[in-house]
Amino acid sequence: MKRRYVLTGLAAIAIFAIASPALGGPSLKSLVKKEVKKQLAGKTGPAGTNGTNGTNGTNGTNGTARAYAEIQPRGSGGCNGVMTPPQPCVFDRDKGISSVIYTGTGVYCVVATGIDSADVTPAVSVDYSETDNPEGNASAQNNTNCSGTGFAVRTERISAGVAAPDDNVGFDIVIP
Repeated sequence: MKRRYVLTGLAAIAIFAIASPALGGPSLKSLVKKEVKKQLAGKTGPAGTNGTNGTNGTNGTNGTARAYAEIQPRGSGGCNGVMTPPQPCVFDRDKGISSVIYTGTGVYCVVATGIDSADVTPAVSVDYSETDNPEGNASAQNNTNCSGTGFAVRTERISAGVAAPDDNVGFDIVIP
């Protein structure tokens, strides 16, 4: 007799497991999953052992800038020598720059040993910290080459809507 109740119970569970999903209800599998998740919620197991450290990667290649510098403007005493051009200028934070020469109002010639201006175009920008007030209306521009292989840079300032060469604009140059 007991056996009959057990078999009837198992048959009922089997029918429920088959019929419930077919009738749009949850499957036995999803009910069991839900119950297991509920039982394990917020519980953590014991910590595992630490893994071994990986090997160090290889160093990357050097950057592409072959030369760069921050050039102080002539007007703030950045270029020494006589009042008439040409005169050498002060530069710092540099690599690969051999000289900067002031050649006329707002015009400089930057020489990077071993780099020919006919082969590469530099990136030039106004250096805010080296430019006299008002810094916002200043510009520094790449120009044609100078002194054979040097890089010409023009600095200007806008006044009354017109750009004009200016000696009080500091600039940065990067030569790839």
